[in-house]
Amino acid sequence: MRREKIYLFLFLFFLFLLLVSRFFIFEGFSS
Repeated sequence: MRREKIYLFLFLFFLFLLLVSRFFIFEGFSS
């Protein structure tokens, strides 16, 4: 596996975590 693919996967995973955490924060504020 090439290093660029690993960095790309980590970047996408980080974006996914950011979206999920933001969604949970908004859910916490609304309740």
